[in-house]
Amino acid sequence: MENNLKLFTVRELSEIIRLKKSSIYSLVYRKAIPYVKIGSKILFKLSDIEKFIEQNTHESLKDQLEKINTNRKIK
Repeated sequence: MENNLKLFTVRELSEIIRLKKSSIYSLVYRKAIPYVKIGSKILFKLSDIEKFIEQNTHESLKDQLEKINTNRKIK
């Protein structure tokens, strides 16, 4: 287990990632975001949220085209 485990509440997470609390609750309800539930408390691990953001980050079309062109030049 991580020594510096930091858990965030829904309110804290909403301030960090700039989403409404209702949007975060919706993500939790749909099990679209990783969370920890202790009793009735819903909490979020920073490392899980960082992974979630990384997995849901989309490249621009320009970046995708540059990768394709780079791969074509290599072959």
